[in-house]
Amino acid sequence: MVDKPMLRLRGTTVDMQSGFNQSLQPSMSRLAALKHTRGMSTSVVGLSPEESSFTTTSPTPSEIPVPSTNRWVQLGPTAVPHGQSGSDVRLLVTGRVTAIVIHPVNPDIIYVGTAQGGIWKTIDGGRNWNPVSDHEKSLAIGALVIDPKNHDILYAGTGEGNLFYEALSLQQSYYGCGILKTTNAGGEWKLYGGQDDDGVGGGRNGPFVGARFFRLAINPLNPNIIFAATSLGLYKSINGGEAWRRMEPASGIPAENSATDIVFNPINPDIACHSSSNINIIFIY
Repeated sequence: MVDKPMLRLRGTTVDMQSGFNQSLQPSMSRLAALKHTRGMSTSVVGLSPEESSFTTTSPTPSEIPVPSTNRWVQLGPTAVPHGQSGSDVRLLVTGRVTAIVIHPVNPDIIYVGTAQGGIWKTIDGGRNWNPVSDHEKSLAIGALVIDPKNHDILYAGTGEGNLFYEALSLQQSYYGCGILKTTNAGGEWKLYGGQDDDGVGGGRNGPFVGARFFRLAINPLNPNIIFAATSLGLYKSINGGEAWRRMEPASGIPAENSATDIVFNPINPDIACHSSSNINIIFIY
């Protein structure tokens, strides 16, 4: 049988709005399968039955035997029971992870950005996760990046860069309101380029209001230089994200094209390349 993701999405959306029997929903089947799998591995992993249940914690990768046919391990954050849906029906919900950043020195520290759940952090390799941006102006995260020299500094582009499908008037992704920056590993965040911030202290709306972020990239030799690939085009900062300017598109590329990716040349970071919607990769010098 051929899998058709679009049909699955439509069916799930109908279930969410109509209050379809929760016990028959795909999310419930997935939960049951994960719980059963974890229970089967209890004696090998060394977890108690309580720890093997589906909770907000997950075993670390080193505690889980690696099957010969599957080397992927679910780390969480796990599902939310009786969560909000597109109607008044409460059901088991999960969300999209849009970005993952691993600490360059301590791999037990991981940050994930989620579609409408903000930024989450683990300091124990994925066993426990904590939200670190719940009180910010936007929970829609499209991109995350960590400073290569100061690992307490991270940037998060608000606005999910994933394309969405509208079914029954439900929008499946969210725009943002700027770039969040932390200098203390997620303890506090400051918004740049958003509402009441034009990037130069003028008090107007900044360039990223209503944008969606696909990627953030930091120059490995000069972390003050940052590129942002967004639905509104490619932007550059030369002062650690405090001010941004839109890059002029290459000749022949429509000005309204989204910038969908950006990466620095690892050998010569004076060179970067990016892609735009429906356009091949372009080099920037």
